This record gives sequence, structure tokens and C-alpha cells, in this order.
Amino acid sequence: MTPNAPAFTRFLGFDVSKDKVTVFDSQSQTCRDIANSTAELRRFLKPFQDENPGKTLAVCEATGGYDRRL
Repeated sequence: MTPNAPAFTRFLGFDVSKDKVTVFDSQSQTCRDIANSTAELRRFLKPFQDENPGKTLAVCEATGGYDRRL
């Protein structure tokens, strides 16, 4: 990490399967399942785009191509 790099304040962890995506949010310390569909992923991720841009780091487990939509 460089001295000028942004400090992340929130981390999202995504565990992807064929039908669902399990998301862990470090800020609320909660897990949640959402459908692995474009519409549902966009609806879920929209608030994170609007709040504190550049302060959230998302980590995705690549799972046999099921992660492509994410």
C-alpha cells in the first residue's frame, strides 16, 4: 500500500454459488444471501456506490464461472 492510497472503511466478502451470493459486511458484521442475478446484484450494490466512494473493498471468491455476473 502506498502512503497516498485510500484507507478502506468497509469490506464486503462475496461467496458465490450458482443460485445465490452470500455477502459478509464488515461494518454491520452481518451475512446476507442474495440471488445470483444481475438485477438483484445491482440492487444490492447500488447503496455502496453512493456512500463513501473508494472506501469499500469488495473481495470475491471465484467459483467456476458463477462469479462472472458479480
